[in-house]
Amino acid sequence: MFFSVQVLAVVLVFFAESRADDNIKITVYYEPLGEDSVKFITNQLYPAYKQIGGHLNVDLIPKVNKTAFGGKLRKSQYSYPYETEESYLGAIHACVLNMYSPEQRTQFVSCSMNTNEPSSKDNLKKCAKQADLSWEDITKCSKSAQPDKILNSYYRQGVMENISKYPTILINGEYDRMLELRALFNFKGVMCQLMNDLPEGCRVEEQDL
Repeated sequence: MFFSVQVLAVVLVFFAESRADDNIKITVYYEPLGEDSVKFITNQLYPAYKQIGGHLNVDLIPKVNKTAFGGKLRKSQYSYPYETEESYLGAIHACVLNMYSPEQRTQFVSCSMNTNEPSSKDNLKKCAKQADLSWEDITKCSKSAQPDKILNSYYRQGVMENISKYPTILINGEYDRMLELRALFNFKGVMCQLMNDLPEGCRVEEQDL
């Protein structure tokens, strides 16, 4: 009897892990102020995420300049107070990506990039409100040592993956140039093609497939 219970537990764990593995893991290395990144995230990634996000595990990794981090005698670009709009925006994104759920951070990043002034405090505050984020908490984080630590880890990750262009899309941890080219212009269609069981979001516009 005890053996049967053990076997049943193992089977249940297996199926739970299998269901979790059904989600497609997407890693997007993006440039917060880059035109190509803006187009992909606002026109492809986020619209698709709203329909099939429950079947995707999305990680967003912002570009970090290789000269950003100071040595013993030089302050990091991502230390408060920030000297450029790019470093301020990078710090805000780092805080949001580290503090909130995938749904909230994906919405915030898309919103902030889909404005005429992505680094404007007013615009960022509006985007935080739309995604139901605490602007007070984000501001507090941006003035701490956290952005520097987070972005440093992102920089190291980008170096390990040999990222040289933005956006770069990894699917299930792998880079496929042909698949990426298709995803840049039809992200939802590509994701739906990779799924075994089509969710409702993929059936809404089957011509995407």
